[in-house]
Amino acid sequence: KTNSRFPGRFEHASVIDLPFADGEFDTVVSIHCLEYIELSDVSAALREMHRVADRYVFVEKESGITTDRDGIGNERLLYLFDGI
Repeated sequence: KTNSRFPGRFEHASVIDLPFADGEFDTVVSIHCLEYIELSDVSAALREMHRVADRYVFVEKESGITTDRDGIGNERLLYLFDGI
């Protein structure tokens, strides 16, 4: 609906296969996205965000001692992030 008001401004795409060129954006921001994709896709998603970002990637994920929908604690996601 928003694209009808602002054509070409928004894209609907998979975070593991972003339809943008390398370094197309100065900054990429991901807010509460990673906890909703399969754990096996997290590394690919982070690599894609890094690929399309020219300078910065900011990722926000649920914090605390809670676990995500698959019972994976936050420390596991941070480990995956460090492994990119």
